[in-house]
Amino acid sequence: MKKALSLGIITLLLALCPGQSITATPQPAAPATSKALFIYTWYYDYDAYYPVGTTNTVNGEMQRLRNANPGYTFSATPAWGLHEYEYGFFLFFPIAIIYSDLP
Repeated sequence: MKKALSLGIITLLLALCPGQSITATPQPAAPATSKALFIYTWYYDYDAYYPVGTTNTVNGEMQRLRNANPGYTFSATPAWGLHEYEYGFFLFFPIAIIYSDLP
């Protein structure tokens, strides 16, 4: 009797549970947040000891630097011939760096 009941339960479970594997549906990635939207406090040094006196977005600070120093290149991405010029600090977000060829 126990064998027949066990066999019946196993047969019922096999009938109710298909033999297909469970596959996860791909979830769309969360949209990346641009650093340009955050207001950074800008410093001359990586250790954030010497402030430049501005709080601005990355694009806003680069435009301010371009207006103050025409003829020089300012970029938010590293490139050949550019070195780190200013460092932006925002709580709980990586530091933003502005690169320039300004000596």
